[in-house]
Amino acid sequence: MKPNLSLEKKITEFSYVTREETLNKLQREKFDLLVIGGGITGAGIAYDAAMRGIRVALVEKGDFACGTSSKTARMVHGGLRYLQQFQLGLVRQSVREREILHRLAPRLIKPTAFTYPVYKRDKTSYFLVSLGMWLYDLLSFFRNYRLHRMLPSEELKILEPQIKQDGLIGAAKYYDCLVDDARFTLEIIRSAYYFGANVANYLKVTKLIKEFNRVTGAIINDMISGKEICVSSSVVVNATGVWADEIRLMDNLNELNIIRANRGTHVVLPKSKLRINSAVAFTGADGKRAMYVVPWADTCIAGTTDVDHEGDFNNVVASPEEVKFIIDSINLAFEDVKIQLSDIISTYAGLRPLLENQAESAYMISREHKIYTSSCGMITVAGGKLTTHRHMAQEVVDKVVKMLEKYSNGSGYLSSKTKDVPIAQQRLDSETEKLSELTLPLGLDSRSIQRLFCIYGPGYRHIIDLIQSNPKLGEKIVPDLPYLKAEVIYSVKYEMAMALEDIMVRRLHIFHEAQDQGLSAVQEITSLVGSYLGWDNIEIERQLKLYKEKLDQSKQYLIASKD
Repeated sequence: MKPNLSLEKKITEFSYVTREETLNKLQREKFDLLVIGGGITGAGIAYDAAMRGIRVALVEKGDFACGTSSKTARMVHGGLRYLQQFQLGLVRQSVREREILHRLAPRLIKPTAFTYPVYKRDKTSYFLVSLGMWLYDLLSFFRNYRLHRMLPSEELKILEPQIKQDGLIGAAKYYDCLVDDARFTLEIIRSAYYFGANVANYLKVTKLIKEFNRVTGAIINDMISGKEICVSSSVVVNATGVWADEIRLMDNLNELNIIRANRGTHVVLPKSKLRINSAVAFTGADGKRAMYVVPWADTCIAGTTDVDHEGDFNNVVASPEEVKFIIDSINLAFEDVKIQLSDIISTYAGLRPLLENQAESAYMISREHKIYTSSCGMITVAGGKLTTHRHMAQEVVDKVVKMLEKYSNGSGYLSSKTKDVPIAQQRLDSETEKLSELTLPLGLDSRSIQRLFCIYGPGYRHIIDLIQSNPKLGEKIVPDLPYLKAEVIYSVKYEMAMALEDIMVRRLHIFHEAQDQGLSAVQEITSLVGSYLGWDNIEIERQLKLYKEKLDQSKQYLIASKD
């Protein structure tokens, strides 16, 4: 059956009820494709496959995007630094995908100016930086949001007065995009669901099923109920990022590792501590590492590091050394800025699934991807990045189609449509005024109104309905942030939030943006979520305990600094 590719998507319920319905289908039905992994790569594969008419199931062992896909630099970018490594193919692919994603999801993918200062002491001269910028624009076929511009030092002092002046020659001003990584991944997941994919979070693969020496499904553990589920599928795709080798070993114990887990740490600072008017790229305190700081709501996000990670993949936190390196780098790059550890609102660290090779430094490893097919027919996709996820997914599903035609007599599948179909319900321009008319009588401030429109698209109607039925839901969760209590209910009913952390960290960014990580409101929010998910007092206490443990872990760098 051909899927409906209408550009207008209604907001349908996507909740704990949806999840239960999915669990029932996973137990009774056979699928064409089982995708393991609910990060951006797995989401993109399920989305592409569903639009082609493939009967697809996706399972994620935690919450959607809870791994690498919610801990990125929040950039959709060409990778300017890859030019220095002569990875022109990767840059060309990345800038092309950046243009496609911005065209398809302009509500979520936002063009942003980046400033790259050049100094006399730099290894790369002002002329070479200018040449590199022209190449960056050329590789995008001059389709970037705006072409770059070279700025003399006098103009840069006006535009970004806090950038260090000593030895400053000038700067390049160019454009890449910013995105809420966790929300973008969720929108791809929900779009896959809209086109017929069966998706659910908190389902962990514990074993692969084989028939006639071919992988044909998986045993799944429901992390919420503890039940075991057997999922049958013609093709299985392993899209688990840094966990890819773990799944590959279930297929073949003799498989060699293909993943080099690389940790990238970020720190979140109040915007008042670092007054920047654009994103700023600069060189780290070691004189080598490319760093950046980007404006994000009332904060600035600074990063990142490249450190080989050898610890627990499920418990990744910023190390004291990494945090110190980022702070030292900021203080060296900006004039009269004295950032202290006490200024930090929060930190986060994620693992990049780099392809294993013999490079001494992970920083030099290509961010390209590879697709592997095991002797038992399981497809594994490894490497890549958020910017190129759509292209990666298209390549993977092309392989899936060929395998379906070979093994299950499947035919008549559509070609990939992901380059053309808008993401996250875009036709809303005519409703902007209507939004204000609806929300102003409710006493919402302009920041909250704008947030509802930009973040939820047509979903804002459901949030307004919630507030109209209960005005207390129009109150802010944290006084200094725009998040409303109604958004908590929306997260449960329309975004399959199943745990307190899902809401506080990924659906909303209270954990990273509130000075107290939302502790002042967490009891009320837990009770509110529990009333919808049927939590008893024991489960409420467990959720609070898990959240506080996560908060303590994220502050380990402070404890170490006192020792």
